[in-house]
Formats: sequence, C-alpha cells, structure tokens
Amino acid sequence: MKRAFLLVLIFVIITIAGGAVFAYDEDFESMPKNTVTVDIGPTLLSIGWQQLMNSATSGTDAKTSSFGIGAQYERQFSEKVSFGGRFAYLKFGIGQDDFNLAVSSFSIEGHVRYYPGASVFFVDGMLGYANIAIAISGSGDVEKADGRTVEEKINYNIPRDYLKLGVKLGWRVDFGNPGGFVFEPALGWSLGVGLGDTLGTKLSKKIDGDATSLDVLFWYAEQFLFVGGPRLSLSFGWRF
Repeated sequence: MKRAFLLVLIFVIITIAGGAVFAYDEDFESMPKNTVTVDIGPTLLSIGWQQLMNSATSGTDAKTSSFGIGAQYERQFSEKVSFGGRFAYLKFGIGQDDFNLAVSSFSIEGHVRYYPGASVFFVDGMLGYANIAIAISGSGDVEKADGRTVEEKINYNIPRDYLKLGVKLGWRVDFGNPGGFVFEPALGWSLGVGLGDTLGTKLSKKIDGDATSLDVLFWYAEQFLFVGGPRLSLSFGWRF
C-alpha cells in the first residue's frame, strides 16, 4: 500500500512539474468552457482505510468494506473565473456475525475557481452541504427488570448535517491542445460545521443512555476524515 501511494505521489509531482510544458494562453471565445471530471482521491482514502482496518483486525472474523468517489462539473465564465458543482461519497464498514457498523458521508458542493495567470494553476473556494450517517445493527443479550435475559436486535441509523467550507490549490493539465483529456491534481483543506445535536447526543437518545463521551472520537472522524481535513484530489476527465 505504501508503494502505491508513493507511485501516486511521484506521478502527481511529475505531472505538476510538466504542467508548464502544456501551459498556454487561451482566447476565451475559442477555449473549451466545460469540464467533467471524476476524482479518485476518495477512492484511495477508502482503500487506505480498509488496508489499515484489515491489519488491525487480522486474526479475527471481522469483515471490512469501503468505497469512495467524487465527480465534478465545471463551467468557465471568463478566462480566469469558473464555477462548478461537485458530489462526493465515502463509506467505511466493519462487522461480524452479530454486529455491523457502517459510516457513510456525502457532500454537495459549489466551487469557485480563479486562474490567476496561465490557465494551468488555480485557486478553488468551496461552500457546500454534507451529511454523515452512522448505521449500527446486530443482536445481543439484554437483561430485563424481572431478571430474564433475552436476545434483542438493534438497528440504529444516526445522521447529522454539516455546513462544509474548503479551499484548495491545483493544476488543470490538458495533454496537447486545450480540450479533450484533462488531469487535475489538487491539495486542499475542508472544514465541517455541525448542525443540530452532536452524534453522541443522538446516539444517547437511541440507546436511552449516555454516549456523549464518544463525541471526541466523532469530532475527529468528522473533521479529519468524512467532512473536513486535508484533501488530495486526483481528478481525470474531459474538457469540451
């Protein structure tokens, strides 16, 4: 896994360094104004998480799963300014025969890009909406007030909404003349502002107990994995 990330990093560095080769001055009237891309940054994040969890649960019967993807449409409104819409999805899961935990998130984002000089380098600002949902299912023995122990099934779904903010720096690299296949590596940071009750408070209401001690763990998951935190984008697409 480390080798795979190293190869990706080398590829990004080479592409960025070589971006100057493909730099050009475009006339707005003739330039391609639409770009559709698919971002595999969330995919690599999900693969890395699954590899980490597989190592942590080695020797047990736990099963892990993961998936991530992003997609964006961008429209050029001037030589230096464009607007775009992006959708991203990320899901991690771990479970055994009698217990399953899945955490998923999606976001809908509006992006404004500014290309300050050549048409390769850009600064991107983002404002959007995000949602996290924690799904817990399974069964276990529960002791009743009369002393009986019975097996009960649980099935909880705990969502939370977020305002999402972000910024990133990137490169739009056309291979050859403007238009056609395009590659966009970018690095950035996102911030999630939670709306309403915390996940710990919502879980407490579900289980009729106190789970707010988990809010620190939930906060790190929110701010560094599912909604906020550092972001590496590796987007491939078509410019037309």
